Amino acid sequence: MLCFTVYDADTGSRQDVSKIRLEDQDFLGQAECWLSEMVRAKGHVVTKELLPFADNRSRSAGTHGLGFKSRRGSLGRGARKMGSLTIHVEEVASQSHGTVMLGFRGTGLDRMDLYPFGKSDPYLKISKVLEDGSTAPICQTEAVSRSLNPVWRPIGVSLQILCAGDIDRPLRIECFDRDTFTRDDFIGSIDRSVRRLTEDVALQRGIPLKRESHKKGKPSKVGGTLFCTRCDIIQPRSFLQYLAMGCEVSFHVAVDFTASNGHPTSRDSLHYVDPNGRQNAYQQAISAVGRVIEFYDTNKTFPAWGFGACVGGEVVSHCFNLNGDPVNSEVMGVQGVLEAYEKARNVVSLAGPTLFTPVITRSSQMAEAHMREGRLKYSVLLIITDGIINDMESTMDALVAASRLPLSILIVGVGSADFSRMVALDSDDRPLKFGGLSAERDIVQFVSMRNITSDHQLAQELLAELPDQVVQFMSLGMLRVD
Repeated sequence: MLCFTVYDADTGSRQDVSKIRLEDQDFLGQAECWLSEMVRAKGHVVTKELLPFADNRSRSAGTHGLGFKSRRGSLGRGARKMGSLTIHVEEVASQSHGTVMLGFRGTGLDRMDLYPFGKSDPYLKISKVLEDGSTAPICQTEAVSRSLNPVWRPIGVSLQILCAGDIDRPLRIECFDRDTFTRDDFIGSIDRSVRRLTEDVALQRGIPLKRESHKKGKPSKVGGTLFCTRCDIIQPRSFLQYLAMGCEVSFHVAVDFTASNGHPTSRDSLHYVDPNGRQNAYQQAISAVGRVIEFYDTNKTFPAWGFGACVGGEVVSHCFNLNGDPVNSEVMGVQGVLEAYEKARNVVSLAGPTLFTPVITRSSQMAEAHMREGRLKYSVLLIITDGIINDMESTMDALVAASRLPLSILIVGVGSADFSRMVALDSDDRPLKFGGLSAERDIVQFVSMRNITSDHQLAQELLAELPDQVVQFMSLGMLRVD
């Protein structure tokens, strides 16, 4: 069963609708449909009546939540009609990965605004033409203020979304004049496929923007000329391709030294080291993850920090160098991290509380420095902790900011504490949000040692999402990759 929930999104023309807060939008209705019903429908088109939520009829989307359990048959008589939703089903070509980068400019557009400047505020809306002749909007450009010869910023669209991987499929490109208080004026449109747009770019060919005349028998009017200046299909690189291009993966470590771990000399302490050489949970996590990542870093120098302890005094430090060096936090290889950890556990005084923000900020600063230098380097911060996080809000703020950097964060929970808040940071289902902002991508992976039976399993579960996270960051275009 698929559930479609429709909202009235009160957004500006430039806002990314994928990042809006649905709880702030007006609920318009909900429709449910089985996939089998959609596939077997004539023409692969299904129309469903939009229905209200049965348990709460208020218009606030926030009261409905996002849980899509069925409420069929519980509306009762007198329920108001909320319109209908028409669903078109398409099979996407298997070889349709990639992004289409489109660029356009216009010349000699019609003057649609008589006052006060006598020009237009044109923008383009791109839709795909469906089998029944109707159109489905895909994307639109920004509106260029007061221009009859606009140049729009390039836009990138998934090849799957734009034309289901079929570069011969017709697209409708419509030009409108943006109006503030009235309906936008239609300037003209063209029908073009991705293949034809590519030819237009090569030939520097202009296409007339036409609109039908309102008078019967009159020819179509030309509202200007549209030039496609760019139509490139960019195939995404894989994680292995980035590695082959020289991308390095840098290992950062942050170890929890709060008092809840127990004194290191006590057998019940999570920092206790067995005289027979058996590693504790902290050492296991460092070894399991580090042994994998260190192969992808040529110099194998890793920053290592501790947090939540007093170092040489009574003041608690929430980010101190694990090796005891007041300036340089880097150690040589995974063995160097383990040796620095062993040294620190014998000299620091465990304290608290458990704060993540300082170490995330420190790691983010290093990742940002690599990005500004143009280095093809991706950082992975491993945080090993035993306790409940005490700075959840500032941590979420730091993670949202870090999602724009070449950085992933692995969190390992040791001991028997309640780690439910850690799971909330591992936002697999929807982007992490804080302060009205959404993370660009999911950068956190959390694993509890209670569920781990081997070092191999720990490394596998922690690093499972890393290749995709690297590719996602590179696709943001914040780091130039030749």
